[in-house]
Amino acid sequence: MGRFLVLLITASAIGAIVAWQLNLVPNLQNWDNAGHPTGHSDLGSSRMDLGNSLFAEQSLPPLPRRASLGADPIVLAGNLTVVAKMDACASIPGQLLFVGEEIPEGAVQIAGAAVFLQDQIYPATINQGDRNVSKLYYQLSEGKIIGPEGMVALVDPAKAAHAVLEKQVKVTAAKAEYEAALKIDFEAERRLRIEERTKSSEMDLSNAILTQVKQRAETIGKREAVRVAEIDLEKEKLNLRLHRVENRLPVKYSQIRTIYKHTGEAVKDLEPVLHLQALDRLSA
Repeated sequence: MGRFLVLLITASAIGAIVAWQLNLVPNLQNWDNAGHPTGHSDLGSSRMDLGNSLFAEQSLPPLPRRASLGADPIVLAGNLTVVAKMDACASIPGQLLFVGEEIPEGAVQIAGAAVFLQDQIYPATINQGDRNVSKLYYQLSEGKIIGPEGMVALVDPAKAAHAVLEKQVKVTAAKAEYEAALKIDFEAERRLRIEERTKSSEMDLSNAILTQVKQRAETIGKREAVRVAEIDLEKEKLNLRLHRVENRLPVKYSQIRTIYKHTGEAVKDLEPVLHLQALDRLSA
């Protein structure tokens, strides 16, 4: 027990000496009768003078005077909701030739095809039997911005393109027959006038009248046949245009939010291909 006390006293003494050498012991100041420090230490040390401040004291600038705006504004939490939106649907069943916006053929001829063969611009081939027709299109993706009445996809129009060519040939043939009928009608009218001037027999005059009447009816029929052929051509052109999937939102800018069908996939009649939302009109 005595040895333990000796070790404890020795360790305390060594610790006190080390603390004194490292100046870890605070100055012992004298205190007056009122309990305030006198500023002098019994050890004879004095307070260190650190000198003046490095920077002059700066005063804060006056706060700007806010103009009177009446009552404080009221902020309400809310969400912006799209007002105009639509599903761009395919009007014709078939296979999607591409999902994108077709580049006009004139632009390719003016600028050259090499200008458009870059990222997101691809060629699409339409098979027309004895030959292939290539079209360039700008590939669309979700988040893209498109304009009003813009094309967003195309159903393969190979069959419809052949039908348009067929109707164009029929219109040409009908016009040729109508022009021939006009000439025959003119000649029949002229022959009738000759028979009347020459005072031919009653039989010859009757035959001339019958020929002129019959040819006039045939001419009218040929004229109407041209109109029917032109109507059929317009129907096939409309059918060809229905292969285009277009944006019908009456706004300046629309955004593609969702793509349901991609290039090469089959679509049914009135099946949605893309979902579009208008950016010009939002509801808070």
